[in-house]
Amino acid sequence: MIAIRERRMYCPTYPELKLAGCPEPPSKFIVQQTLREVLNEGAVNLALEDANAAAPYFKLAAELSTKAADKKWMLDVLSTITQARHEFFAKNYVAPKRNQIVLDNSVADNADDFLTGLPESTSKSKS
Repeated sequence: MIAIRERRMYCPTYPELKLAGCPEPPSKFIVQQTLREVLNEGAVNLALEDANAAAPYFKLAAELSTKAADKKWMLDVLSTITQARHEFFAKNYVAPKRNQIVLDNSVADNADDFLTGLPESTSKSKS
């Protein structure tokens, strides 16, 4: 928080925000990864002009690589940096389908008869 207040880490202030709608946002991981890429690219471009101006962007990108932020906040920062020109904010953007984890509902191996003779469950939620 102190780094943001001292402008050592990038965080848009309220007047700087350029909010854009994201009709179907991708997963939090994809948003975080994309924001880090955009921050690093922007920081590299800024570093060519002024090395001190790029440092807050690099610091935020490094912070996002170790800690996850709120997805809505990351989308707000992404829309501010890209001025809502990123593909996430296009009307025809469709988020990639998430892979469903298929659980194997097979019976546990009971070769050593460890699970034999257990009492029946009295819980209504379990069958």
